[in-house]
Amino acid sequence: MITAEEILTAFDPNWENVWPLYASAFPKNEQQKPELLIERVKNRSEKLFIFKKSETFIGFAFLLYLPKSDIYLLDYLAIDSLSRNAGYGALVLIKLKEILSGKSILLEVDDPDFGTDTEQKKRRVSFYRKSGAKQIEDFNYILPALDGSTPTYQTLLILGGNIPIQITSNALKKLVGEVYAINYGLNEKSEHFKEMFAFEREYYVLT
Repeated sequence: MITAEEILTAFDPNWENVWPLYASAFPKNEQQKPELLIERVKNRSEKLFIFKKSETFIGFAFLLYLPKSDIYLLDYLAIDSLSRNAGYGALVLIKLKEILSGKSILLEVDDPDFGTDTEQKKRRVSFYRKSGAKQIEDFNYILPALDGSTPTYQTLLILGGNIPIQITSNALKKLVGEVYAINYGLNEKSEHFKEMFAFEREYYVLT
């Protein structure tokens, strides 16, 4: 059994557990500035939950709310190195679905069809699918690099809530456009956005 606690202020002592794990768990090109994340948590535009097992810190999750699409983006999820490979990741996802009361969660996951570490990427996608997530098929999502370096090709999945069997192209453009605007300061005129939607289609299937 794990417990979840929402962090609401910049002065909560649990931040001391969050930052070292944040720095080690994510590549530099995916890391938002800490002061931005703190400000979002303070103004309630982003939720931060820390997870414990018998009072021992095991990990955290940042969830960014996308109001136009009425969905949460799983901005960051990390499990402490001493607690990995023990099933806590799956328990965290279960806990998040309970906390968000039926809201869906958008997942950005490295695409196994691009780059190296193919098997690790496949395991990551499989992990989310085993937890009930549905993958948006045949859509190559581009994650902009926050440090100005090379972007990352990813796949999008949706977890929890009422997951549709398909999503229209317009709805997906709206969703991705909202993520781009809030998290990366980009709009539909950006080269990445144009590349993702270069080929017109009516809808995308979720499986």
